Amino acid sequence: MNESMQPVWIVFPKIPWGSLGWRMGAGEVYWCEWTTWFRSLPETERHVYKSKWLEPDRWIGFYSFIETGKLPEWFQDMRRKVAEAAIPPTPDEDIIEHYFRVLWLIREHLKRICVEHPLPGESIAELYLGPDGVQWRLSSDAIRGGMRLVRQAQ
Repeated sequence: MNESMQPVWIVFPKIPWGSLGWRMGAGEVYWCEWTTWFRSLPETERHVYKSKWLEPDRWIGFYSFIETGKLPEWFQDMRRKVAEAAIPPTPDEDIIEHYFRVLWLIREHLKRICVEHPLPGESIAELYLGPDGVQWRLSSDAIRGGMRLVRQAQ
């Protein structure tokens, strides 16, 4: 068996499954190369490979996804939670911190305007525009994690 290709989570341990990092840059290139290589293996070699490189907790269902396209339960659960949080901002809201609601807002409701320089202690800073013309600043705390949207003064 050609064991030259290590699983994606070994080569890029800081990129979690589902991250944009797998759709851009070096992560995307390796993901595509690895997927093509893995799918080309005979079934017996795939089985040996999967036994040698067990899926870490956060990657459970990965091999099944690559082989069949079936989304893992955790991903389906996340989709459900994001869909349930589909609530546009109300006029009296200035800060939104509920994780799944923030995800829905930045994916489905708001339009990204630009990336800003993060302030001290932030790992992400972006501006979004709502359909009502209101601007929102997305930020992520570099230490605590989590995301928040803050209404910008008009």
